Amino acid sequence: MSGAINENCPWSGNPVDAGSLTDYRGQVVGFCNPGCRDKFAAATSMFDAAIEAKRPVAELIAHRDGGHEVYAPRTYRDFGVLALGASRFKAYGIEAPGSALDADAALAAVTRYARACPHVWTVPESALGHVIVHRGEEADWLLAGWWIGGGILRGLVARSEVGALDFAPADSSLVGCVWELRLVEHERQAWVRHMMRETPDVDGFLADRHAEGLF
Repeated sequence: MSGAINENCPWSGNPVDAGSLTDYRGQVVGFCNPGCRDKFAAATSMFDAAIEAKRPVAELIAHRDGGHEVYAPRTYRDFGVLALGASRFKAYGIEAPGSALDADAALAAVTRYARACPHVWTVPESALGHVIVHRGEEADWLLAGWWIGGGILRGLVARSEVGALDFAPADSSLVGCVWELRLVEHERQAWVRHMMRETPDVDGFLADRHAEGLF
């Protein structure tokens, strides 16, 4: 860093030393020695934390995300069971207001993606799970999840331009939105009810699907 906005140290009044600069709120500020610089950092950190703690939660959310969203229900649809080789996936569609998904086109897109990216899925030869195709406001989303030993859910997220249903891998840090996670929670409960028992019931698990409608 170079070119501090101040010429003299705010603590001592002495000239700024080039080895005692720091960044504060996007600007370079300078001090006469590292001790003054570190004292400033400690003071501003304390005050910044105290100010943030007193701000209303709604204001903090707006500051973080550039605004906050009011929840609106979306349409949930049951697309049946999708077979991928010996694996079976309960298939769902979610539609934002004013949008619609064609079930056959959505499942065909999922199948194409699975065949094109088998290394991404890493699905066992015979797996059970779910797929969600979500037509959102800014993209089409694909979420897939499948169960492995220990009650562990593996999964992936893919993205397409709205209406294209041409999926490509999405940011690997993404988990799901509030609408998709409702279905994931249903699937967790279904797995516990039908599969984590003395005698697993595959047919019961595949038949236990989330209701259609607005949620």
